[in-house]
Amino acid sequence: PPPPVDPDILEQERRATLESRIHYFDRLLRTWVGQVAKINRKKVGHANLARKEILPKLRSPQEEYTRMTIEDSSEQVLQLFIAILIRESEWENDGIMQLTTVLRESSAKIPHTDTKK
Repeated sequence: PPPPVDPDILEQERRATLESRIHYFDRLLRTWVGQVAKINRKKVGHANLARKEILPKLRSPQEEYTRMTIEDSSEQVLQLFIAILIRESEWENDGIMQLTTVLRESSAKIPHTDTKK
């Protein structure tokens, strides 16, 4: 049988993993806000609002994002980010499609270490 694990150490490891994920998503969301600014400067405020709305959800251990791999949760967070942008401001369909492509491409450039498999 495996050796017993100290519950305090296990909790510290869980907290470090969560903080690492939050840091990754904070960087990702900030990158996305920057990409929105490059595409349409007038919508950067809405993008920043989306970032501020999403981050607390990512910090909550009850949210589904914390139980997914980073790749899976990144796509879910991207969809939420886009949905908030659409809710807060008007976009043409081709503009949203272009933005989604740009955001996916920028996501691939941000390194992460995911401990969930």
